[in-house]
Amino acid sequence: MFEYWHGGWHMWWMGASWIIGLVMVALFVGTWVHGRAFQPSGLPEGPEAMLKRRSASGEINTDEYDQRLIELRK
Repeated sequence: MFEYWHGGWHMWWMGASWIIGLVMVALFVGTWVHGRAFQPSGLPEGPEAMLKRRSASGEINTDEYDQRLIELRK
């Protein structure tokens, strides 16, 4: 009748699943707290952002920035 309970393997698996679940929750909460959850990473920047970065670094001047921005938005 109680063959399933003999040996105790079910207890080990149940304990291991609880530990794995708690570790996963802790990792998720830790990532959330540090602000890295749900943020896109590695996405290429758009053309306007690239233009803004180039203007800020001094690669292009403000006149060239304005002209290229107008061209991009057409």
